[in-house]
This record gives sequence, C-alpha cells and structure tokens, in this order.
Amino acid sequence: MYRDRPRLQVATPTLAKFIEYVALLAMLGYLIYLITQWSRLPDTIPTHYTIGNVPDRYGSKIHVLIPVLIGLVCYIGCGFIQRRPHVMNFPVEITKENAPYYYYEGVLMMSLIRSGLLFFFLIVEADQLYTLLYGKAFLGIYATVIGLILIFLPLPIGIYRLVRVSRRLKDATKNS
Repeated sequence: MYRDRPRLQVATPTLAKFIEYVALLAMLGYLIYLITQWSRLPDTIPTHYTIGNVPDRYGSKIHVLIPVLIGLVCYIGCGFIQRRPHVMNFPVEITKENAPYYYYEGVLMMSLIRSGLLFFFLIVEADQLYTLLYGKAFLGIYATVIGLILIFLPLPIGIYRLVRVSRRLKDATKNS
C-alpha cells in the first residue's frame, strides 16, 4: 500500500517542464484567440458529432469553453498526483533504495500525460473553433486521433522506461 512508501519530492525533468509550459502557453494563446473571435461565433453551435462528423446535438456558444475547462481540470488533477509520486501505481515494491528511480520515471510519465491531455483538448477545441469560424474542419477526425496519441504515447514509453530501471537495479544488486 502506498501509505508505507517513502515520501520523496522528485523534480520534474527539464524537458517535461518545457513541454508543460508549451502546453499552458498554447492553451493561453487559444483562450486569447477565442476571446477575440467570440463575437464571430454563432449563438447556437454543434456540441456533439457522430462518428461521421455530423452534428447531432446543439447548444449555446458558451459550450466552447467546456473542453477547455475539462482540460485544465485534468491538468491540475494530474499535477496533484505528479507532486505525490508515492501514490502512483508501480508494478514493483517501492523501497527507500529504489524509490528515487521509480518516482522519477513516474513523475516524467505523469508530466507527459498531463501535457498530452491539455494538448488533446486544445487540438480538438481549436478544430471545433476553426469549423465554426470557417465552415469546414481543419483536421476533422484527425484532431481526435492526434490528441489521443498525445495522451497515450507516454504510457508505453513510461512502461518501457520502468522496465529498464527495474533491469538496471536488478543488475546493480547482482554485481554488488
């Protein structure tokens, strides 16, 4: 259980911090652009699409803010977990000796997932805004595909890195 794990503060890797800042700046830029284009948006907009990209639900233009808010809530929630790596689920027993290595990898993976979530909502919402303003989708279904890749790509990379850390630690204990 995680209550017995060592509680360590692990710094977010520099590259991951950079990606987080880029994601936040992109979201801020999108919000500024959205504010400048607000008066051009129709009062009623599509709020849901079928798999064939046909609108099947409509609502007020305030709905364009919902994905942004969901993305920010996910970003903040993942940040909460990222700062507490001892609560993350690891496939091995965490000890005082191995905690810094596994926590580092967990923080890195959570940072990338966190940024991927924000980019996902940003890409999908920016494509929606483009559609509303110009009458055609820029990316269409590819916006969702790209966003999902950004969310899920850190998982296999993180698992690979955790396995690599496990092997290194196992080899280090054999050699000592």
